[in-house]
Amino acid sequence: MPTILNAANEVAVSAFMAGRIGFYGISDVVEAVCTRLAGQFSGAPATIEEALAIDAEARQVAGPMAGGTKATAL
Repeated sequence: MPTILNAANEVAVSAFMAGRIGFYGISDVVEAVCTRLAGQFSGAPATIEEALAIDAEARQVAGPMAGGTKATAL
């Protein structure tokens, strides 16, 4: 879950800084992404590749929720 939370937060904060969502929208995006993906990914990633895949999925889900079309990994 920390991987999902971090990725969603980075996308949401970026959207806030760009003026696409309000401050309280950050927590709304993070909560929605965590809720949507929590059942798909349980436990800690076993490999760096798995962590990166989870990160990418969370960013893909968060992008449209944060007023964008797609978010990419940093």
